[in-house]
Amino acid sequence: MKNALESFANEHNTTKAVVLGEMLELGHQDQREHENLIEQLINLGFDEIILIGKIYETSQALPLSSRVFPNIEKFNEAGGLESLKSKLILIKGSRGNGLERLISNLQK
Repeated sequence: MKNALESFANEHNTTKAVVLGEMLELGHQDQREHENLIEQLINLGFDEIILIGKIYETSQALPLSSRVFPNIEKFNEAGGLESLKSKLILIKGSRGNGLERLISNLQK
């Protein structure tokens, strides 16, 4: 996840948004790793950050440019990727988040 974010941040001349789901495979270190991820997001300075998953709702250090949704359904109810259509978008998360459904919505 961290490498993907750094690589994406290095893309030039474009407005960037990231849509991140929870990292479900972390076990007992999940909260700490998600906080580290949020810190990285702040440092990389993306234009817009969408965080999908209940673990993000408890974070105290969310970037101002972020929106948090408990699941993909709530994100879609709020407009989904439509609000990001003028941006270059990175979508990343554990398979259990179902983020591939966002791609299906784009193809319709």
